[in-house]
Amino acid sequence: MNYLRHFRILPMLAIAVTVFHGPAWADTQQIDLAGRWAFRLDPQNQGRSQAWFNEKLSDSVQLPGTLDENQKGTPNTAEPQFKLENLKRLTRKHEYTGKAWYQRQISIPSDWSGKRITLTLERVIWESTVWIGDHQIGVQDSLVGPHVHDITELATPGKHTLTIVIDNSYKYNVGTKNNLDYSLAHAYTDETQTIWNGVIGDISLRATDRVYVDEVQVYPDLANRSAQVRVTLKNRLGQPARGKLALRAKSSNASRSHTTDRREVDFTINATEETITIDLPMGEYLTWDEFLPALYDLEVACNGKEFEDRKTVRFGMREFKADGTVFTINDRKVFLRGTLECAIFPLTGHPPM
Repeated sequence: MNYLRHFRILPMLAIAVTVFHGPAWADTQQIDLAGRWAFRLDPQNQGRSQAWFNEKLSDSVQLPGTLDENQKGTPNTAEPQFKLENLKRLTRKHEYTGKAWYQRQISIPSDWSGKRITLTLERVIWESTVWIGDHQIGVQDSLVGPHVHDITELATPGKHTLTIVIDNSYKYNVGTKNNLDYSLAHAYTDETQTIWNGVIGDISLRATDRVYVDEVQVYPDLANRSAQVRVTLKNRLGQPARGKLALRAKSSNASRSHTTDRREVDFTINATEETITIDLPMGEYLTWDEFLPALYDLEVACNGKEFEDRKTVRFGMREFKADGTVFTINDRKVFLRGTLECAIFPLTGHPPM
């Protein structure tokens, strides 16, 4: 069933640069929250003052998903118009801008006691607010990355009511308004997707130990046959933590298998956060380019007396730079080109996850 009625193709220049980054979620204890959620629209913005987080919401929707896919909001009964002057944008079949409340019961396992627990919402427009019971956890407002809420303090073993408020209203000045429409970033415009409300992609709870790998960045160094790895560790033990970091990269999609030697370093975290830089010898590595896009999966593991965690990120060994008036990748001249992905999700109104 199509959720979009008509569109306008917008001319613009797009330049695509390939970037490898992570992290991929790996080796954490996880609870998938996909399924039916209780639900209620809040067009008058009265849910907070009336403490809807203490109520049982009467309607329901399926998540991951959007209000459009769940046929919630105001039905758009306008007929499609295909005359050139009327081809404005993708048009939602069910329109709604504002706050929507989503709620379900969660059960925290007893073996998660003492763990760091987070709620991940992979893709949201534009703001998410989370309650556990009648306590507000926090607010996230990214359009480009997952909303990750730390619910450790209130997610004790047992049953809890989890409430999420998604607000797809316009939050920050990311464009100008003309006499036809907002000229906005593509993450918030009807021209490229729709300004949907909901959560698409992963919705889950995750548990890690209180010393954990927060971020991994990889910087290939082709000249020295190595990769500089920057690992950010976080410590929530309330005291210094000592342990060992272990790194190993393995090719994931190439015709020739290649695995690096295991690299181990000792570490001490005296504060709540520490970034450790490690050079990982790559040996006879495989390079990435658009014709032979060899990728590596880098596993980073940290271990100590009271903790264990690991994270996997994917990267390619490539060097992109300017050579006079041209660009090169691995010293080969490259012509950058891209596709314009406007209005190409007519069945759902949002990009696939």
